[in-house]
Amino acid sequence: MKGIQTQIIRRFLTGVFMGIAGLIPGVSSGTIAVVAGVYRDLIEAISHITTRQRKLHHFLFLINLFSGMIIATLLFARFIEYLISVYPSQLNLFLIGLIIGTIPSLSKSAFDEKPRVNDLVIILLTLILVLALQHVSPVPAEPILVLSMQTAVMVFLAGFLAGGAGLIPGVSGSTILLMIGMYATLITAIRGFNWPILLLLTAGVLIGFVIFTRGIHYLLQYHSRFTYQAIIGLILGAAVNLWPGKVMQNEAALVQVFVLILGVAAAYLSYRVVKDKHV
Repeated sequence: MKGIQTQIIRRFLTGVFMGIAGLIPGVSSGTIAVVAGVYRDLIEAISHITTRQRKLHHFLFLINLFSGMIIATLLFARFIEYLISVYPSQLNLFLIGLIIGTIPSLSKSAFDEKPRVNDLVIILLTLILVLALQHVSPVPAEPILVLSMQTAVMVFLAGFLAGGAGLIPGVSGSTILLMIGMYATLITAIRGFNWPILLLLTAGVLIGFVIFTRGIHYLLQYHSRFTYQAIIGLILGAAVNLWPGKVMQNEAALVQVFVLILGVAAAYLSYRVVKDKHV
């Protein structure tokens, strides 16, 4: 019984961190799922929910994870805004550390023994894809406050695209919202608890999750090694995009190095916990 309770708490906290990641432009909820070792379980659970092979443990897994994501999105939006504005480089370096610390565990699924040239080509291509997305100019737009037929369609489609993108490691749902000019709508709706917009966005996100999941599930099932190579390239691209640029000098530099190492350590410990507990 204690083991089940620990598993529920761990998955809920994973959902919390995934929800927080979804609020940060340049960071993917899928990346956090990879770090926490639940990415394949997440894809399998969503995929089975939409088939005749519905299983209770998949449904409970998703409720456990998504409840953490929803609560984190509602509670931490302002805190994440504060971190982004006051400690942007430290936040980014911690996230880079998480990504770097995840690579060794992913490599075991991506390569048979030593990486071959064609394996490295796949990693390079997906890395370039993420870097290219980051340089697409965002569309400026005023936040949507009241729903009409046209704005409702826009909000739903924004949620659909962000939800699907959030499942892909290295591709941020928030970045997609920035690109299409809907990020301000999300943050304003969360701040003001604008429930019609929040519910419509959530509906779009969930449907985007389901549809994108089917394709990812197929790739993981029939082209597993290729898919993990692509994931490595995607999250490496995210790490490059997150690099804060000029590193500070003296004591501030030491703090930044410490934060980076802390991120690597957090990813390693997360992997060890998942490996030992078979979660």
